[in-house]
Amino acid sequence: MQSVETMTERTLYWLSLDMQVRALAERLLERFAVTVGDLPASAAHHHAEPGGLYRHSLEVALKALEEFEGNVKMERRPDGSVDSFRSSRNRSRWQFATFIAALCHDLESCSSWTCAARARHGARWMNPMPSSAGARNARRKLAT
Repeated sequence: MQSVETMTERTLYWLSLDMQVRALAERLLERFAVTVGDLPASAAHHHAEPGGLYRHSLEVALKALEEFEGNVKMERRPDGSVDSFRSSRNRSRWQFATFIAALCHDLESCSSWTCAARARHGARWMNPMPSSAGARNARRKLAT
């Protein structure tokens, strides 16, 4: 099993064709890690350990980027001509969109785990995905 650090480096390598995209991906991965924290990916199946949701999401994102590179997709231009993603000027955008979709495919798990954690810990448990600044501040006051 690869370490999270190795998977992160491999993911960023796939996105390094465009340095702006790579920088965006680095920031997204940092924020994503903070958002999902130590949440497991499931209650009793794969990646049920603390941090499992982040590991699973990173594995799926890495696999999606590898698949993106292995498949020649076509893009229809406004003038009706067709171009492959390998040579398209929008290639890095499609690649980044693939990365985001794969990384976030199980993000609804945060909502499920939020409900389960709130039931176990009551109102003092802080939601990793606050809905607004006001709600975030209210939760901070509850947690202190």
